[in-house]
Amino acid sequence: MDKKIIVASVACDHGGYGPMIEASRETCYKEIPDNMSVYYLYGHRIGVNIGMCEYKVIEDNFYCDHAEVSTNMLFKTIEFYEWCLENLDFDYIYRTSGNCYYDLNLLNKSIEEDNIPSHGAYYGNGIFGHVGFACASGVGLLSKDLVELVVKQKHRLVASFFRCKKKIEDVAIGKFLNVEQGFEPKLFRKMVHIRYGQINEDTIDDVSIMYWFYRTNNPECFYKIYDIKKKRQNEHLQ
Repeated sequence: MDKKIIVASVACDHGGYGPMIEASRETCYKEIPDNMSVYYLYGHRIGVNIGMCEYKVIEDNFYCDHAEVSTNMLFKTIEFYEWCLENLDFDYIYRTSGNCYYDLNLLNKSIEEDNIPSHGAYYGNGIFGHVGFACASGVGLLSKDLVELVVKQKHRLVASFFRCKKKIEDVAIGKFLNVEQGFEPKLFRKMVHIRYGQINEDTIDDVSIMYWFYRTNNPECFYKIYDIKKKRQNEHLQ
């Protein structure tokens, strides 16, 4: 796979998300494909000093000058996009959420086999046509040109965001790209909404890129899916 992909996971230490992020590090983000890099997007965090209106990266953690509230996820995302454009070489950014399990190998496979274009690519994990956004639990996959567009038009995007009744960042970015800019969202392969008690050999398949842990912040969800996938992988090698 010659396409370079940045995976950006929105992170925080509140509301049970801290153990979820650690679980994702030890499972779905433990073995990262060579063409990918994974970053965790934080706002203010205890022990990390951020200057006013600044952002910085320490190892694989991105920090910016915003309080950790849901309405600031848009600003965290935009500033991370800015940092990537200034510092990294990439073809796509896949903006994700900390309460989902992502299969990075299947993400690679989908991009390659489904001929996802290098320009004008806006792919997500579910579709809600009334706002024109193709994702749930994250912004989804954007090609570099659309990342550049979001950053270039960030003031217009932010103004639109504050006019929305529900301040949800993936909806705002989706509405901006689809309704205002005319980029039609397209679907990735299967996404699964799943509860801890529903995770078993039958519900974990070899097709779904993402498992969204529905209304739970139980880190054991990550380990349970990881163990099933590893067991299946080992069986195929025998």
